[in-house]
Amino acid sequence: MRAGGGSVQTPYHQAGVADPAILCEECERKFTEWDTYGFEVFSVPRGEEEAIRSSDGLPLVIPIDDLNYEVLILFLLSVLWRASVCKIDFFKAVDLGHYEKQILDLLWRREAPPPGQYSVIMGTSLNQRYPNVILAPDRHRLEGILFNTLYLPNLFINLKTDRRNAPEVMQLGVLQPRKTNYILCYPYDRSPYPRFFDGMKREIGRVE
Repeated sequence: MRAGGGSVQTPYHQAGVADPAILCEECERKFTEWDTYGFEVFSVPRGEEEAIRSSDGLPLVIPIDDLNYEVLILFLLSVLWRASVCKIDFFKAVDLGHYEKQILDLLWRREAPPPGQYSVIMGTSLNQRYPNVILAPDRHRLEGILFNTLYLPNLFINLKTDRRNAPEVMQLGVLQPRKTNYILCYPYDRSPYPRFFDGMKREIGRVE
């Protein structure tokens, strides 16, 4: 889109973005098993009716049983690694630094790291105003700890890329093997989505 001869530079996407050039055929074969399992886990609709609630009825977490931690963590790390080496602008905020090689080594050995090394915290906004939008990955700090965030339809996945432990307040939500795991429920105004949609509205206003 253009307005007054200038182009709008902010990319807004509502579908997946992929770079087919970053993987060799052997890597593709390695990642297929993890991608298949990740799709099976995250394509299942989960809503308010499954949430554990507070005494005043506020949705707190959505439990998930029988997750295969070893496969799921390798799926998430493989997505994060692919985002870090991809040349498409959509993924430019992902920067793993020295973790890029460490994660690749784990993937190549098919070795799931212990839960505390790359802590995974899953979140959702149950009153999402614009469902199924996939935002660009980004980086931010939770309680001072650095996380890279991946976005799936109606879910956001925080992966710790920091030597320090995940914040104590979030330990319940850290992905664990052989346990019930949880998707943390965030009110819409405390989720990552308002900033994105507010920015989109501003850009649309500039064009109009």
